[in-house]
Amino acid sequence: MISDEATRLTATVQHAVTFSSRTVGEVKARNERYRAENARQVSGATSAAAATPEHLRAAARRFRIGQGLPLPEAEERVPVRRTRQTEPPMGDEEADFSQARIMVREDGTPPPPSFYRD
Repeated sequence: MISDEATRLTATVQHAVTFSSRTVGEVKARNERYRAENARQVSGATSAAAATPEHLRAAARRFRIGQGLPLPEAEERVPVRRTRQTEPPMGDEEADFSQARIMVREDGTPPPPSFYRD
């Protein structure tokens, strides 16, 4: 009886691990395809407008006119930003979510000790 439940639990956990691993692989592959497509579209472009297909720019113009929004005067002057991230993003292990840091009043003083009690 306990053995059957343990076997089912093990099978369920293995299925969850397999599913999540497969999903992570698919997401990474999709992101890589998007990055490659973006790099292909931007390569050789000297401005954001040049990197955008004409049919999308025309649709954006029609939308802005239809909504009564102003049209940008010089679309061709917007440069393409090609930046590299120099530092990796901060993860949870590096972030400080301590009560002492985030629980302060507007004047900078901490709340009274009674605030932390249940």
